[in-house]
Amino acid sequence: MARGDFTLFKNFVIDLSAEVHSLGSDTFKMGLITTVVTPVSSESSAKWAQYSANQVSTDDSQYAEPLTLAGVALTTISSVVTMFDSSAIELSQNSSAFTNAGWGILYNEDGSSDQAVGFLDLGGPVDLTAGPITITPNTSGWFRFTIS
Repeated sequence: MARGDFTLFKNFVIDLSAEVHSLGSDTFKMGLITTVVTPVSSESSAKWAQYSANQVSTDDSQYAEPLTLAGVALTTISSVVTMFDSSAIELSQNSSAFTNAGWGILYNEDGSSDQAVGFLDLGGPVDLTAGPITITPNTSGWFRFTIS
């Protein structure tokens, strides 16, 4: 994997078909975790609780909890392609913030168990004390799916 790569957990499609996620209306968050643990896409039944113990440590209350995605949109690209996207996540430099973020875990806070959607490779460790960080979905959104 490379910095900026976003990977879906295998259980996401199963959860989606079971109507666990309402992509257009649920609250999605990104929890930043250290490099102590490496997420894997084949993990069955991935949930935020499995990763929260490795959440980055900070004295800054602004980043003490997972970050809520703003501007979440489910957009029809064509008759068979739909994109899940959001606004960029902007983190301001802070001397009390974390110094060791390695991964971002995208999860659905409205799911019954905070089901994880996927994970972002931050190319860490990333240090917010050294400067601001912007996490931007690529031009294709966080992910797309095709129904044919």
